Amino acid sequence: MAGQPIKRAREKAKKEAEAEELLQKLSDPFWRLNNLYHIKREDDGRIVQFKPFPEQQEVFEAVLIEGHKKIIIPKARRRGMSTGIDVMMYDQAMRNAGYEAGIVDRNQNDASKKLENIIKVCHEKLPPFMQEDMKTIKNNDDRLAFQVGGDTTSNIYAATGYRGGNCNFLHVSEWGWIQCEDPKRSEEIQTGAIQAARKGQIIVETTWKGGKNGHLWDYMDQALTTPEEEKHSRSWRYLFFPWHTDPVYSLESSLKLLSQCEEYFEELESVHGIELTMGQKRWYQDEAWPLRNNRFGEYPSTLEECFKSPMDGVIYEMEMARALAEKRVTTIPLEMGIPVFASFDIGRNDAMPVTLIQVVGKEIRIVGYYVSHRETARHYGDVLKAWMADNRVQDLRILLPHDGGRKSMESGKTLVDVFHEMGFSHVQHVSKIPSVWTGINYVKDTFEYLWFDKRVCTKHHRRGNKKFPSLMECIDNYHQAQKANGMSMAMEPVHDDYSHGCDSLRTFCEAWQRGLISRTITRSSGDSFDDGDLTGRRSNSKLAGSRGWGR
Repeated sequence: MAGQPIKRAREKAKKEAEAEELLQKLSDPFWRLNNLYHIKREDDGRIVQFKPFPEQQEVFEAVLIEGHKKIIIPKARRRGMSTGIDVMMYDQAMRNAGYEAGIVDRNQNDASKKLENIIKVCHEKLPPFMQEDMKTIKNNDDRLAFQVGGDTTSNIYAATGYRGGNCNFLHVSEWGWIQCEDPKRSEEIQTGAIQAARKGQIIVETTWKGGKNGHLWDYMDQALTTPEEEKHSRSWRYLFFPWHTDPVYSLESSLKLLSQCEEYFEELESVHGIELTMGQKRWYQDEAWPLRNNRFGEYPSTLEECFKSPMDGVIYEMEMARALAEKRVTTIPLEMGIPVFASFDIGRNDAMPVTLIQVVGKEIRIVGYYVSHRETARHYGDVLKAWMADNRVQDLRILLPHDGGRKSMESGKTLVDVFHEMGFSHVQHVSKIPSVWTGINYVKDTFEYLWFDKRVCTKHHRRGNKKFPSLMECIDNYHQAQKANGMSMAMEPVHDDYSHGCDSLRTFCEAWQRGLISRTITRSSGDSFDDGDLTGRRSNSKLAGSRGWGR
């Protein structure tokens, strides 16, 4: 009996030591995130303890150790990012009285599922000793409100937007899809939710859609282009998680690889150093490859692939896919002595691009591209002269769309007049056609003959802070959408940053398909020129200028 007090004392001391040890562990956010929470599995609905993947740990470290406040996560499908982010969100709300957090998703159902299957499971499956201090104030499809050991309420909302107040933690899911499919709501996220959380934590996780365009792209561009030494805690940053780092994406079978797939995998290894197992290659061919260009957004292998994911209604999707399959996007030599056509789309405040094209036999080769805005015609003339001098081109023939023959109210001159004054002998505007779709069909009919110099067609140009998409990006993202046409709705090409480059190519194709350009162009020899034949005679061989752009 004499030993009982000693035994009880030891047990008490042990419990006190264990309690102290637990308190120390609970003060560590990484311990909590690895040991304290439960979630509902999406595949079978089972409640399981949350054990973070390495990629989820990487996000935790970016927030909790490195202190990054604004993070964009472009990713492959089903990488568990939403789960990790929302567990961290609940952890912060549970530890900080009066915390305000929000989940913004593509629709209310998706937002509510995250609240139900992640946030609420974490809340309801806390250890009993923690639940004793917890009081639930509100629990419905779009809000969880609770108090921890006091009378100050923390709130977590789930909706399609967030406005008002100060949001301590904002999770935006699938903004890549939203900016492409619902631009108005994307703008609401930018002006509402992002501004509400401007002093808090913002994490955007998304598969990508729509190329380098939209509200989220503006932030992604900042993350990509701001030098690291200029960034601070509230600068936009990115974390990228491709499909091939997830062991789930593998298929054990006897599936034979298609030659096009093999070429793609070889490029991944030779250019990007990405070595895939045979199981991964078979999975990609079986699941991702049939999605065509959409595979870049759903299952990107590299970050740049994300931005190849097209918008819905891409006009030249099939034509460009065929050009890639036939390897007509490559390195193209410039043939000396054969005329080069400078095909314009006219704009001043909008982009004003010029596509340089050389016809060699049956091949219509795109050998140059330049774009700027808010510049005069003389600026473009100087740029063309510099390109001619750099590439030893003596015969350059300018093609302008129909408004190239319109007189300026300011000068009383047409663009044709201005280029003539600068010494360009062969300048022609292509007369207007009844419908833009007629011109688009001319491009489609010409596409099988088009060859693209990869160096110039993927090059970006800037004017000040304005960055223009490359010609290849224009072609990949030029799309149609439904618009009001009187009392009815019709599909019309969308006028945006991508349309201008395609319109400059269309100018040439309209002339080509309407017989305004000879189909048997040979090396320049002083041949005659009239309105029906845009091959013309040689331009001034003495044209020269400062370097502006080129091959």
